Amino acid sequence: MADHDVAIVGGGIAGLSAALVARQIGLSAIVIDPLLGGGQLVNIDRIDNYPGLGAVKGFEVGPQLAGQVMESGAAFDITTVTGISRETDAFVLALDRGGTVTARAVIVAVGSQVRFAGLPGEEEYRGRGVSYCAVCDGPFFAGKSVVVAGGGDSAADEAVHLATLAERVVLVHPGTEMHAMALGRERVAATANVQRVVGARVAAILGGAAGVTGARIQEESGAEHDLPADGVFLYTGLQPNTAFLRGVVAMDDNGHLAANHALETDVPGIFAAGDIRQGSARLLIAAAGDGASAAVHAAAWLRRGRPGD
Repeated sequence: MADHDVAIVGGGIAGLSAALVARQIGLSAIVIDPLLGGGQLVNIDRIDNYPGLGAVKGFEVGPQLAGQVMESGAAFDITTVTGISRETDAFVLALDRGGTVTARAVIVAVGSQVRFAGLPGEEEYRGRGVSYCAVCDGPFFAGKSVVVAGGGDSAADEAVHLATLAERVVLVHPGTEMHAMALGRERVAATANVQRVVGARVAAILGGAAGVTGARIQEESGAEHDLPADGVFLYTGLQPNTAFLRGVVAMDDNGHLAANHALETDVPGIFAAGDIRQGSARLLIAAAGDGASAAVHAAAWLRRGRPGD
């Protein structure tokens, strides 16, 4: 007999939403995640696009949602799932601390992590001036000069946050326009100490014994110049945390899981929620909706007697 009706792998907004709805439906549920408090939510300085919340900080919303899920009666296991296999009447989730958890259905909502850019000097100066999180590391650069690489929503939001701490923020991105949403672009334009370098990219991290000293900027023409800076924040995309599922469920080359309209993968009983799913809008509200929908569809699948087994 399985330990739980449903196991939710991931403790971000998608996973916590799935657990909350699963408990409201009446399923026994466990959330498995190495950290409590909402996953990547804790690294978001300002949330503006979640209806009803207004402008709030991610590290406020994440723990509040986690607490609500705990109160609902869901179980938590603070560890990482390293693999999923199938037995006759349950899925078996292997854990990195040893042991297993079994469940009749699984919702995968592991989210994504920052994709390393692979730049010269990036690994050498990681933690010594190279960062991927302004909320985490911004205070170290108070009154200093930093470079932000990227033109998407994360780069825009982090540049504006860093501008409240650093004396000067240089935002480097390809093309003449950022591909961030309009709100992010407007905030960047309205922030006096954020300077944009357009049609360019960070080609290398420069540094010395004390850490980062600047960034090598390469223009689209190929011309290069060095820009002095105390820190470099890289936002070059996200990598789904789905490597442990390769060979288990269908995914694309980038690691995004294929799922149907019911959020079910090609393995009956395994559902995908959040930005790891192909076609996800990659917004907090979409992740929450995915989690809720996955829980509803998982419950329906269980009620139907697990068709497709």
